Amino acid sequence: MNNFKKAALGLALSTIGFAANAQKNITEGLITYNVKAQGQQMEAKTYFKGDSSSYQFQQGPADIKILSNDKAGFMVVLVDV
Repeated sequence: MNNFKKAALGLALSTIGFAANAQKNITEGLITYNVKAQGQQMEAKTYFKGDSSSYQFQQGPADIKILSNDKAGFMVVLVDV
């Protein structure tokens, strides 16, 4: 019975240690989505670094890019046809 308590306590402490270590702060990366919009499949990508992000996709003949900055509080939509 005593060994069972030690094993349970060890497992609980190990789980807490892994959970605390698993929460990393990601500040830069790329996310790729497969989206269905207006009956068409398309691939959308989000690039982010720090407080800035860029979301880009293609809708028909237009390439659309949305740029945003959280600190400055602005968003720009660029459309290239």
